[in-house]
Amino acid sequence: MEYLTMKMTLSNILILTSFLAVHCSKDISTPTNTDNQKTEQAPYVLGDTSSTAIPPPDWVSYVKEPTVIKQVEHHFPEYAKANNIEGDVFVKCWVTTVGVVRRVVVVQTDNEIFNKPSLEAAIQWEFTPALMADSAPVDVWIMIPFRFRNN
Repeated sequence: MEYLTMKMTLSNILILTSFLAVHCSKDISTPTNTDNQKTEQAPYVLGDTSSTAIPPPDWVSYVKEPTVIKQVEHHFPEYAKANNIEGDVFVKCWVTTVGVVRRVVVVQTDNEIFNKPSLEAAIQWEFTPALMADSAPVDVWIMIPFRFRNN
């Protein structure tokens, strides 16, 4: 009788384990949407994200910081303007040794509606390159704040 009980217990454990394995293996990274509306994920990165693109460390020593030579204004989304939504977005930009922005990453955002316009504007900025002590240009990350205010 004990053998039969133990066999049934092991059988129940195997069934339960199989059940959990099947039901817990669902891809939880994809949100489910019950109201059949498409949801668009807000972008957080723009630019070169290839595996061959090795960005600089977060902090690089230099003696001359990059200076802006071309600044592109961000677009204020119509929906945000019409609904009086305001906010700030902070992006970090990978500025290369020739002064172009290679990648832009959202670091902090008040509202995801402002991420895309911030990324699209920042990727177009141009700079003089940062210079090390020996006057050699160096890749660096810089931070750019974007403010979205109704005027």
